[in-house]
Amino acid sequence: MLLALDVGNTNLVFGLLDADGKAGASWRLPTAQSVEASYLVQAVSEQLAVAAIQPTMIKALAVASVVPAVNPAIAELAKTHGWQLLMAGEAGVELGIGVDVETPAEVGADRLVNALGAQRLGLVPSIIVDFGTATTFDLVLADAAGQPVYAGGIIAPGVNLSVEALSRAAAKLPEMDIGNWQAAEVPVPGRSTQQAMRAGVLWGYVGLAEGLITRLQQSAGQPVPVIATGGLASLYAPHISAIRQVSPDLTLIGLFQLYQMNKAG
Repeated sequence: MLLALDVGNTNLVFGLLDADGKAGASWRLPTAQSVEASYLVQAVSEQLAVAAIQPTMIKALAVASVVPAVNPAIAELAKTHGWQLLMAGEAGVELGIGVDVETPAEVGADRLVNALGAQRLGLVPSIIVDFGTATTFDLVLADAAGQPVYAGGIIAPGVNLSVEALSRAAAKLPEMDIGNWQAAEVPVPGRSTQQAMRAGVLWGYVGLAEGLITRLQQSAGQPVPVIATGGLASLYAPHISAIRQVSPDLTLIGLFQLYQMNKAG
C-alpha cells in the first residue's frame, strides 16, 4: 500500500492507494501546523487508525511538495514508520518526464506529478488546469517515444486569494464564501453587490480559463484534451466546454505513477 501526499500552501492532502493504484481513504491537514514533526506523526497515526490501517501495511510515502519548510517533518514521518520516502524532485527519484523550460528546477513538483497523473490516465498530450491556491495551466506534450514532456505553463492568482484580496482592499465590499453556485444564481450583470462579486468570481475566472486554454491549444499546434483538478474544479468545469475530464485526485494518481517507477524491491 502507498501513502501519497500532496503538500500545498494551504493543505496537506493524503491518500491511500492499493497495489493497483485504486484510491482509498483520504484526508487533509493544515500546512501551517504540519511543520512540526510531532504534530504530523500524531495526526497521521490518528487518521490511519480511523481508516483501520496499520502503519506496517504501508510500503512507501510518495510526496509532491511545494513547501520546503514542511519537508523535514515529512522525512521524520517516514523514518518513524520505516517507510520508503519518495520526494518528487529530489536527487535519485526518477520522474520519467522531460522538462522543456528555461529553468527546470523552478517548476513545482506538484505540476510535474500532475503530468505523471495525466500519463497514467492516458491523456498525453494534454492541458492541466489546477484550481488550487494558485490557478495554474500546464501544457504536457509527448516526445518521439510517447513519453510526457512538461512544456511550460501559466500561473494566475487563485480564486480564493483573489476574493480575499478584494474584500481586504475595498472597504465597502463584504467577505464572500465561494460555494457550488448554480449559473442561474450568478446573473450578468449582477443586481446587488453580492451578485456582482459572484459574477466576477465565477464568470471572470471562466473567461480567464477559456482564454488561456485557447492560447495553450494554439501553442500546442493541435487540439489536446483538458483535465481539471484542484479544490474548485467542480465549480468551474461545468462552465468551461474545453474541459474533457475532472480528476480531483490527479496529483495522487501521479504520485502512484512515481511510486511504480521508484519502488524498492
